Amino acid sequence: MDGLPKVTVLPKEIMVILGHSLNVSCILEGSPLITRITWFKNDEEANNTLSIPTVKQLDKGRYTCMATTRVGKAFDEAEVFVVEDINECDEEQQCEYQCENISGSYNCICPRGYELDNNRKCFDINECDVVSCANGQMCLNTLGDFHCIPNPCPENYSLSQNTDCIPKCKSCSVQPINIRQISLHKGYRTDNGIGKVTVYDRSGSVLEDTVFAISDTESGLKLGSTKSGPFSIRSRRGEAVVYTSSRELPPGSIYYLRVRARSHSSNHADSHFMLIISTGMYPF
Repeated sequence: MDGLPKVTVLPKEIMVILGHSLNVSCILEGSPLITRITWFKNDEEANNTLSIPTVKQLDKGRYTCMATTRVGKAFDEAEVFVVEDINECDEEQQCEYQCENISGSYNCICPRGYELDNNRKCFDINECDVVSCANGQMCLNTLGDFHCIPNPCPENYSLSQNTDCIPKCKSCSVQPINIRQISLHKGYRTDNGIGKVTVYDRSGSVLEDTVFAISDTESGLKLGSTKSGPFSIRSRRGEAVVYTSSRELPPGSIYYLRVRARSHSSNHADSHFMLIISTGMYPF
């Protein structure tokens, strides 16, 4: 037996952004389903379908979907609200680098060499994980970039895994050089130092009687220098901190430093480090 169809319009309140499109349809249930559909806006007949390609402010109001069959009429309605698109990029600190306003939302953009995390912060991509440099070169990851640099190890040393310079002699007493990459963002505050070096004995205890030297030359290390260009090293009880006299190192710079750690313990050989300090182009 034929009866009135059930008409449903969902949701009951529709928020649409000014300039967007609006398409709303009726959900019909029951018999007969051969039905004439008419939309009304504020009780005035509008069209057979509710489809607005470009919404204007005057399109807001109460819309009614009426289904007419041979046994009668049934209807349901919804309220349409038209709102203006907000430029979220006008708000401060939405994004760390660049904000792109899109309709109804916004996107955070990072510069080349960075990816966006879930907190809309930019973090550096380590290109050296996927890039292979030529033989005789080392891959240096810097903030936002990478460089294939000439092998930084001294003569008679071999580069190993971008982390160590290994002596070529097999039975000599020459010690390896541990490579430390230090990446600083633009504007990094150098008051508390830019890197730390600690020396341990074979049992894992800190060698507190260690004296450190820093230089960009082998002769400077032999002289026990504690300063090299804008850099200096200060130590206390086996731990050394590298400082710089510059309040801000120039962005895009690369510095090479050697550090020698000499313990007064007669049974412990000198430890050697190479610091490769790079500065990024952005404050993150």
